[in-house]
Amino acid sequence: MAVVVARLSWLNAVGVGVLWFLIFAVSERWWIGTALTYFPRWPWVLPSAALLFAGIVVDRKYALLNLISAAMVMGPISQYQLPFGTAAAIPPQAMPLTVVTCNVQGYQRDFSQVIRELIRLDPDVIAFQEALPDNALVQKHFGSWHVVHRGEFWIGSRYPVYFVDECRSQAFDRRTAVCASIDTPAGEVVLVNVHQMTARRSLNELKGSGIVDGKGPNRVERNALLRNDEASTTRDFVDHVANGRPTLVVGDLNMPTSSHIYRTHWGAFTNAHDAAGQGYGYTSPCSRFWWWPLETPWLRIDHILTTPHWTVSRCNRGESAGSDHRLVEARLHMTRSTRP
Repeated sequence: MAVVVARLSWLNAVGVGVLWFLIFAVSERWWIGTALTYFPRWPWVLPSAALLFAGIVVDRKYALLNLISAAMVMGPISQYQLPFGTAAAIPPQAMPLTVVTCNVQGYQRDFSQVIRELIRLDPDVIAFQEALPDNALVQKHFGSWHVVHRGEFWIGSRYPVYFVDECRSQAFDRRTAVCASIDTPAGEVVLVNVHQMTARRSLNELKGSGIVDGKGPNRVERNALLRNDEASTTRDFVDHVANGRPTLVVGDLNMPTSSHIYRTHWGAFTNAHDAAGQGYGYTSPCSRFWWWPLETPWLRIDHILTTPHWTVSRCNRGESAGSDHRLVEARLHMTRSTRP
């Protein structure tokens, strides 16, 4: 029995290492890496948990090995963020700005829950994606705000806000971002509201005959190439409209930070959750699947990104179940102003 537990424990440890390699090194360059990137990661802890119990009974040194394997899955692989973000001091003169982003899913669920959470958070700037059609609750609670609304993108601000430009990508022939300029007391802020294409549609092909005949994997890899092109176009757009000014990129990027597409095109920005968040911060999906419970998101695909002009003091995931996405809220401080 001890020999079996030992061999299985080492095999599991190697498997955890391979899992990390496929998610973070291979990532979306291969269809298996893409599937592992977007499917839930918590279930991979089950072999370690079972072998941990077996090790306690049979040989405790293998219990330690499996404890390390379990910690790897629930920690780095599942992207748990420890509360050791930026410790940079915030200058007293730095302008604070509370920003919220949320994919409101066309207001299809109980949007009043999102509204109640927004009222509690009392943000200065709000960015919605999939904000179609117009919504009476938005008008009721934010009708006095300055607003830019282009297609699915809604940007509301306590300060004057002006439409600048929009990005359209040829990869999926769709609008991917809208840029607005916000006239804050500390100077101009560029905000880019982003919604990139999901990987979900191609991943749905990974079942049954779709895997056997190779069509499913081919569609996943083709979709990844197109999403990479879309991200490249959107990032070029951001660089163009930012032009060195204090900039925020917010919205539903539809990819976790472990994706090599994210790291290639968005990795140079400060991610608010990585800087000042804690825990997993998963934002989507919140729908029920036959194999997964309702309101239990497993991906952090909604982000608030900043240029070096900003320091992040707080980042939290929302809790309201009014959309298929949890909102993201961050407290930012402009430490490099554009106004003398």
